[in-house]
Amino acid sequence: MIVSLLEADPGEFREQYEQRGFAFRHNLAHHPLFETEKLIELARTLPPSAAVYDAGDVQIGQRWDEVPLCDTPVGVLISRIETAGAWIVLKFAEQVPGYRELFDQCVAEVEELSGQPLSRMIKAKKSIVFINSPHRVTSYHIDHQSTFLLQIRGTKRISIFDRNDRDVLTDIELERFWAVDDNAAIYKPDLQNRATEIEMLPGIGVHIPVNAPHWVQNGPEVSVSL
Repeated sequence: MIVSLLEADPGEFREQYEQRGFAFRHNLAHHPLFETEKLIELARTLPPSAAVYDAGDVQIGQRWDEVPLCDTPVGVLISRIETAGAWIVLKFAEQVPGYRELFDQCVAEVEELSGQPLSRMIKAKKSIVFINSPHRVTSYHIDHQSTFLLQIRGTKRISIFDRNDRDVLTDIELERFWAVDDNAAIYKPDLQNRATEIEMLPGIGVHIPVNAPHWVQNGPEVSVSL
């Protein structure tokens, strides 16, 4: 018997999918594939270009290209993650057995819950593992993808904004993002109260629609998300 990985009311899921950020539950909390030693092994298995990482203090509104560079090998950085002040992204985890099967099942369940023929619509599928040090900030940004973020270890708070609020995200910012500048979205602290804030504990997932601005504040523990 295959156990469902995602838990949500199908009607609510379909109503909110790609319209707004929302939370749901999942059954990947504390999964053994996301323990530290397994993540180090994953980082060594993937090609070097699959790892994107940095270390240092980051502000909410800081551009990605202004984040301090880090030349520590990613495997070493993961082993020191509790004190490294690091933000690590391991891309293309779906290429590795074990992670591939989890990813394929998640995509199939999203398709069922959303009621959308995603297998015919998706042009590219990406499985990304995030490994973040305690209290680390992921700065304000928007994504090219429709995203499902599953919290597996540790805690974080995510702020998701309405992509249709032109005070939050102007037409100029949106056009620049898709044309020339991945950092085009500008954080406006006076509009923080318009965000949907979700506390992400292990077993909580969120959906982030395409173009929905968001930023993340890690809690006091190491955080691992898929």
